[in-house]
Amino acid sequence: MRYLLDTDVFSVIARQNNDAAHKKLAQMESGSVMLSLITRAEVAFGLEKQPVGPALLGRILSMQRLLPTLPLNDSFIAHYARTRDHLEKRGTPIGHNDLWLAAHALSADVTVVTGNTREFKRVPGLRVENWLV
Repeated sequence: MRYLLDTDVFSVIARQNNDAAHKKLAQMESGSVMLSLITRAEVAFGLEKQPVGPALLGRILSMQRLLPTLPLNDSFIAHYARTRDHLEKRGTPIGHNDLWLAAHALSADVTVVTGNTREFKRVPGLRVENWLV
């Protein structure tokens, strides 16, 4: 199985705030845990908005080097459109970046790892795990 880290889980692991999440990541096969361009962009925005100390920055950069970035494919477009339409018709939209991440995960058939399961579980067919508990 392959996994795509949401920004919240990436940040918690980088900050070393959760032993369970760090341990789970350490148990995964090399290459099975990835980052989305969306997560990378959110991390970059966070660093732009509020710079961090050298130790945390080093852990962030190290994680970004170790975790491959999952490429986007053309099926992403259909997953995005279908998911957004589904959620809006039901009056249960999710955040824009979460929608992008969900569509990316669906298009690559990977599991989203997030602490925000309540929002992501609204997306039909999306596999979601919470490593923070």
